[in-house]
Order: sequence, then C-alpha cells, then structure tokens
Amino acid sequence: MNDKNIEIKVELNVDISCQSCVDSINKEIKEKLENTKLVEHDISEQRIVLQGTDLTQDILETIKNTGRNVSICGLSGVVPTTTTTTTTTTTTTSSLSCHKKQETLSGSAVCSLGIIEGWERGCGGSGGVGSKGVYGIIRLLRASTTKTLFEGRITGLKPGKHSLVVHEFGNLMNGCDDVGEPFISNTENNNNNNNNNNNNNNNNINKCKEILNKIIGISDVKQDGKAEFRVLSDKYDFWDLIGRSIVLHSQDSKYSPIEDVKNNNIVNNESDKILGERVACGIISRAASVGQNHKKVCPCDGTTAI
Repeated sequence: MNDKNIEIKVELNVDISCQSCVDSINKEIKEKLENTKLVEHDISEQRIVLQGTDLTQDILETIKNTGRNVSICGLSGVVPTTTTTTTTTTTTTSSLSCHKKQETLSGSAVCSLGIIEGWERGCGGSGGVGSKGVYGIIRLLRASTTKTLFEGRITGLKPGKHSLVVHEFGNLMNGCDDVGEPFISNTENNNNNNNNNNNNNNNNINKCKEILNKIIGISDVKQDGKAEFRVLSDKYDFWDLIGRSIVLHSQDSKYSPIEDVKNNNIVNNESDKILGERVACGIISRAASVGQNHKKVCPCDGTTAI
C-alpha cells in the first residue's frame, strides 16, 4: 500500500566529515531513490535532511550502502506547497512575482512491532513483542491537522493476508493479549448505539464494519515475508494515538474472511475472529520531529533493526 503524494522530511545523524562525503551520499540517493532528495546538510554537526516519499527504511539502507553509520534523529510531515502571488504596478511597468512557502508539521511517533535488537521492551517505551522472527518499525507522522501518515516495513511473515490495526491500550505485560479492542472513537460508538439499538443483527454487522474501518492497511504477503505500508488516514487524531498500540493481525482459515464481513455474511463481532491472530504488537511512542533531537547516540534509534 502506498500513498505516493505525501512528502516527509527525515533528519539523520551520519558520519560525514567533508563535502565529498555529502556528495557521495547525494549521488547514492539520486541513483537508488527516485522520490527522495537531499535538502540540507551540516558537516560540523554531521547531520543531513532528506525530503521525499520513499520509506524511511529504504533511505537508511541506501545511506548504509555508502559504508557510513546512520541513524534517524527526527521526522516531520511536510505541509503541501502553497504559492503566494504578489503584483507590483507602476505608471510604466507591471511585474508579477511568485514564491513558494513550505513548512513542516510537528508530530512524530514510532512503533516497534515484534522483537528487534536495539528496541528491547521498555527502551523509550517502544520495544515490541510478538512471534519469533517477526519484526518491523512503523512510523507515524502528522501529515495535516486531520490526517496521519503510517509508514514502515514488517518482515519475517508467513504468506497470506495481514492487517495493521490500532488497539486501545499500550499494555504489553502479557504480550498482545491486553492491548484491548481495535481503537474506535467514542463518537462513532455513541452514534452506532443510538442508530441500531433495536436490531441486534444490525448491531453486529455494524460493529464488524467499524472494526474493519479501523484497519490501517491490509497487505497480501508473498514468499519474501515482507509487508510494506504507506497509508494516509483520517480516522484518528494524531495526538490521541500516543500510548496506544499497533497490532499486526494474521488472517488464515481459522478466522472469518474479511470479504465476508464486508458483504454482510457474518454477524460475529469478536474482533479477533474478524481480523485474525495477533502476531506482533508495539506501543505507539512519541518521537522527535526535525530539529528537536540533538543527541548523537541513542540506544532506541532503531539503527540495528532496519
């Protein structure tokens, strides 16, 4: 799944010492990443800023391929470019000038699913749990006042459909068992109760559809065991997601097919029978935006995980 139009800025710590270092990184980016460009660099601070629509994991791997150590120190959503037009008129001439103004949005979070070296549970609140061999990092960015971008890659999966879902709580003491139900806003619950309290069958069908509506994305995993997500969602207020969890569900024959729910062929409202087994999960933790993190070394930056 991929929303190709939403740009983000990625601020990185990179071991650079001269302009030729920057040039070699820029060359690698131009060759390997079609949708990302280098927009800022500071050699003395050993930092660079990239902007584009490629996955952050791909950006990290591309720079690592130059033989340099790299870690993320900040991410931000980019406000769509607006154009301001100014007209100046004199008695003899008229000039028209345009300039583009681009801003970044504060609001970044990270969620580590599964067991990843360097992201042990309790490390900044971000370490996840899950089935052996399943791991991945999902990053969340406030893309606008009403929309959130979810992006990342999960590996080590068995072939088949997998869904990514926000759940109510960030309690991983018992693995993924105590994270609650799929997160549904109180407003939607109240509306549903008011509209359907006289028909249990409709209640169940609507509850199923509510659960499906809270899926961030569905990926049909192939033999390589990878699922990639880049999804823009207006289903959540960004700041209401911090401290909750993201769960990766695996759909198989033991569970009700998602298509059956969509077609009203099921009335069971137990979320796991709709979404499938909870394979891995992690806590959504607030992260630094571009320009907010001045640390050089952090054990929770995910460098060894990607």
